Amino acid sequence: MKIGNKKDTISEVIITLIDTTKRYHDGRWQDKMGRNLKIALGQIEIVENDYNGNIKKAEMMATDAASKGAEIVCFPEFFSTGIPPLPEPENGRTITTMRVCAQKNKIDIIAGTIVEMREEKSYNVAYYINKDGEISGRHDKTHLFFQEKPYRTAGDTITIIDNGKAKIGIAICWELNFPELIRRYALAGAEIVFCPTWVEDWRDGLDGVAEERRRISLTRAAENQFYFADVIAAGYTDSNTETGRMRMAGHSTVASPGPMSQVVAKGEYSEELIIADIDLDLIRKKREFLPLLYNRRPEMYSELSK
Repeated sequence: MKIGNKKDTISEVIITLIDTTKRYHDGRWQDKMGRNLKIALGQIEIVENDYNGNIKKAEMMATDAASKGAEIVCFPEFFSTGIPPLPEPENGRTITTMRVCAQKNKIDIIAGTIVEMREEKSYNVAYYINKDGEISGRHDKTHLFFQEKPYRTAGDTITIIDNGKAKIGIAICWELNFPELIRRYALAGAEIVFCPTWVEDWRDGLDGVAEERRRISLTRAAENQFYFADVIAAGYTDSNTETGRMRMAGHSTVASPGPMSQVVAKGEYSEELIIADIDLDLIRKKREFLPLLYNRRPEMYSELSK
């Protein structure tokens, strides 16, 4: 695109955007042999104080996801216990069970999160288990919710796993709200970030937490030009003694980078398995069309690290 008269340049941009949108909707953005990945979000209705029931649901969802052709399934934060979480040792019962499940069903599993004890410290951690039942990585939550801080130790690194088909980032719940953190995933090469989440719908409606997280997920996908999957628990919680019984936010979301950023799969309040086919080549196409990351000026952002 030539840079000349400002009015002409704006007109050219508008025409290009319209043409790009048309090409997306009629399939011309899609390569016949694209790098496609089928993912699943296991929006479990977590029942507090029912570990065995929750784990059984996760196993059944993983089996269902694999039967539908999904290559990865991700579960919510505290998926096996709800609140309060029950601390486990390294390689405890939840991770052991999920490793067997992944190998049996030949599907990668992001095990949700659990609370894990290491050297007398407590971490909120998500494990990435590959289809052979091996642990490919783990992510310790780096930005702790204020109610967690007295009890947990924060991690200090981002986590990206290359599963041979895609570079997959893992963030946890509250971390969604820190754009500087999520930008680091993009700069490190992540193509999709999964975010296991436990959050109540404080206002109990689509004008509340559920809708806010969906908007933020879409924003993270748009500003980083990659996919973002927020995996939120369903059901109800009795963990807050001040508010009483509250509905979980649900409404898990898969947000796409382009061409104009959009939600490509979503849930509602109830328990469900959400399947999404994503085109990883769309990331490259969007970044070539609108080179946001290339046009950054990091020297202007140094104050953000203070």
